Amino acid sequence: MRRWLVAGALLSAVLFQVVPVAAIPAPFTVVTVKGKGFGHGVGMAQDGIYSMGRAGKSTSDMLAAFYPGTTLGKAGGQVRVVVSAGTGHESVLTFPNGGRIDAEGESQGFPVHVSSGEQIRVAFENGRYVVGPTPSGEGGGGDGAGPTTTTEPPDETTTSTTGSTTTTQPGITVPTSPPAGGPGPPAYAAQSSQPSSAGPLRATPSGGGTIGLPSGRRYRGQIEVRAADGAALRLINAVDVEVYLRGMGEVRDGSWPTAALRAQAIAGRTYALRAMSFGGEICADQRCQVYLGAQAEYAAMNKAVADTAGQVVTHRGKLASTVYSANGGGHSASREEGFGSAGDAYPYLRPAPYMTRDPLPWTERISAQDVAAALGYSGELSDVRIAKSGPSGRALVVELQGSAGRLEVSGRVFDARLGLKSTLFTLETAQSSVPAPPREGVFAAQQALPEEAVALPPRPPDPPLPDFATTTTTARRWSAAAPGGPPPRPEEPGVVAPLAAFLSAASVIAVGGYWLNRPRRAT
Repeated sequence: MRRWLVAGALLSAVLFQVVPVAAIPAPFTVVTVKGKGFGHGVGMAQDGIYSMGRAGKSTSDMLAAFYPGTTLGKAGGQVRVVVSAGTGHESVLTFPNGGRIDAEGESQGFPVHVSSGEQIRVAFENGRYVVGPTPSGEGGGGDGAGPTTTTEPPDETTTSTTGSTTTTQPGITVPTSPPAGGPGPPAYAAQSSQPSSAGPLRATPSGGGTIGLPSGRRYRGQIEVRAADGAALRLINAVDVEVYLRGMGEVRDGSWPTAALRAQAIAGRTYALRAMSFGGEICADQRCQVYLGAQAEYAAMNKAVADTAGQVVTHRGKLASTVYSANGGGHSASREEGFGSAGDAYPYLRPAPYMTRDPLPWTERISAQDVAAALGYSGELSDVRIAKSGPSGRALVVELQGSAGRLEVSGRVFDARLGLKSTLFTLETAQSSVPAPPREGVFAAQQALPEEAVALPPRPPDPPLPDFATTTTTARRWSAAAPGGPPPRPEEPGVVAPLAAFLSAASVIAVGGYWLNRPRRAT
């Protein structure tokens, strides 16, 4: 018996040397988030109109369900969509069908006539907008063809009637002497090598064609070239709202019910025109409406746009704020839940259950350390809970408790910083023997009210997307870890460490039992 006990103790000591005590996993504090839906949930839910369409509901039924108290009206006009911003002082435009570039204000060498397939450099240099050919093989967009060495005669010649000549550069026509009627601007001689202007530029494709950008996207209508912050170019697509709707990327599925596509077209048209009435511009990403350009067009949506031409949602004679999201989880949200603002200014944006085939349930396991890092909590978290919910059940206030005291954040901040899909969730904090995966979330910006779109800051350009891309939102990846990289991942529970712990405990019990029951000499 004594030999067995000694052997057990020796085995335990050996295992403790082989497997350090630090390798034995301690419980991990994990926050489990169980939610539904995708997006802010206010107004129309795209899963709702899809489900209603499958159930045979009409477009009017859908709009009445999600924007109660509104009526249909008529409106139209042009929209100006910021399709590229903050990309530097120059860009390249591609003209698959040819076109022309005009200038505003004092200029020289305009209009510039562009041949089919040409790539043209536009830039803002020394306080002026300049236009010129790109070096062979450079540029992007369109079909990628380089400039040619000859051009077809332009529709409008720039040769003066006094015999002054023109020099044709690859793809553009540039005058080399002042036009008839007097001398040119003072800077004419110095700038004669390429057209230049003190005012913004406007590029127009020929024959209803498109203009390509370096991102690979193509746009109908005109591209305005404007400088911001002294040098950075902003490219703005000025296009009729009906053409704009055909290029939206909000619904990329031609198998949707026709009535649902019509409802989407009407809501999108109303949103865009209302945004224009407040700011004169609209963004091209999910903060406004996803707009991909001409390559996003497909027959079913084109027909829905044509069938509803000019139709908008109105309330008391004005354009309604027709916000919408991908999935409301079966219950639309209040304005306070979705945008953080309450009040009675938008009576048609109210929470209510709706028909859906899929409320999109989801679950996330997040370590307490990652929650603390994402929300700026300096201590060790022990509990995360919802302190206040809205009428649809969405989180309005989330409370963090731990060694640094109590911290409250809005449900919208909690959602955004942890890269969740919506604020329609429940929270549970518990100890777990299995750690949560390292958190690499997504900042998925949500749609703003159209009247607030003008205040949205510029954002980096989206990556190139192929035709009929299935991704309708863009995201910026982030890490909840401190600067320098994510925290080291805890070791996964293994087999050796628990075995060592078991044998060690068994050895202690055996030795203790032997000591209590050891033979004693009689006194």
